[in-house]
Amino acid sequence: MAGDWLKIEHATVDKPEIVRMADLLGVDQNAVVGACLRLWIWADQQTSTGNALSVTRKWLDRLMQVNGAADAMVEVGWLSGVDGNLTLTNYSRHNGKPAKTRAQTASRVKKSRSECNAPSVTQNAKPVTLPLLSSKDSASSIKTASKQHQPDIKPASTAADIEAIYQAYPRHVGKQAALKAITKALEHIGYEELLAAVTEYAAAVSGAEKQYIPHPATWCNNRRWEDDREEWIREGRNGKPTTGTDATLQAGINWATNVRGASGQARICD
Repeated sequence: MAGDWLKIEHATVDKPEIVRMADLLGVDQNAVVGACLRLWIWADQQTSTGNALSVTRKWLDRLMQVNGAADAMVEVGWLSGVDGNLTLTNYSRHNGKPAKTRAQTASRVKKSRSECNAPSVTQNAKPVTLPLLSSKDSASSIKTASKQHQPDIKPASTAADIEAIYQAYPRHVGKQAALKAITKALEHIGYEELLAAVTEYAAAVSGAEKQYIPHPATWCNNRRWEDDREEWIREGRNGKPTTGTDATLQAGINWATNVRGASGQARICD
């Protein structure tokens, strides 16, 4: 329903969820990827969101041609619900019409940037003839004439670049603050590198509850793209942040809970 193609990442075959499913099913990772691909293609043809699938787990096993495949997807957090009302978790983040639109936008932006940066500065430039200078003319006059004929240089990041990074982030809240934070972040890291980091982070926390995923502005302001990737994976598995401002707030909540007594009144520590 959202086109005749799917968005598949290079790292899909080695994702922790794929590795776990292979262990549960007793097959290799390539077989798991193939089984999931059959399901994703079917879902792409039959639904735009991956929600409310009116089928059973046994039927999905037959579709994927692997016994227990549906239960394994539930185990890793890629499938939820009950027979007759199943949901592919976070399906619309990577497939469906909105996700494909984001992917195409990012691709167009990348291509546009490549085309703009490919030619050399002097290519297609018109020859400039400077007047003969007398011995009294200074070198600064030459510099001034040269600057007047330099081509315009495209800004490092466009609004489309910034929007693409925002759309790739797994939580869409505080958009204006997020766009400002992304703009500031791009002063320290290139567009391609930041987009890749955000996409990798989104995949790592795909199973986490939204409330535990930092706002995009917080993520950028804390330079989370510099994190150890293992921290992202643990964050996704636990459903709670391990670094950054949100982790600090969670630690404060845990401390306050421990200080209060069973009656709910504040307890004075000796």
